Amino acid sequence: MTTYSAVEDLVTGSIPLPTYLDVPGAVQDATDEIDSRIGLIYKTPVDMSEDGPVSRPGRLLLKRIANFLASGRLLLQVAAPGEQTELHAYAKSLVDEAHAGIEAICNGTIALEGAEQVELEQRRSNTPLIANVDPSSNVEDFYNKFTTPQFTLPSSFLGAGG
Repeated sequence: MTTYSAVEDLVTGSIPLPTYLDVPGAVQDATDEIDSRIGLIYKTPVDMSEDGPVSRPGRLLLKRIANFLASGRLLLQVAAPGEQTELHAYAKSLVDEAHAGIEAICNGTIALEGAEQVELEQRRSNTPLIANVDPSSNVEDFYNKFTTPQFTLPSSFLGAGG
């Protein structure tokens, strides 16, 4: 399988990773997560070879995102002393930065130069659509009924026929 990162490239620093963690699996999962998001825009997996069409900055960006995502996910699985009530701060920052990079690619802020794009028509057919099949919303009906009541006053209140 193709990955955008390698086990030896992870940024876990001097934090020891327990042997029970599936480090190669985390690297593959990071690539799969990236592809699941950018795959609506670019054909995946993106060619990461030196002589491939993708620019060096684009390859380095994908590698960094994958490194951060895999490292962050692994570190989140390790219990860190003193962080029993919160997420591991460094791990969370890695995952957050990875997600920001993926989002920048997805919203077009960053383009992967040289990467083959998915045709617009194929993008539309791959994009999930949200449809509300109910003719009306029960929540909206509730608020409409109680915030704008529709009633008429009896004629005796209006001074007629009294």
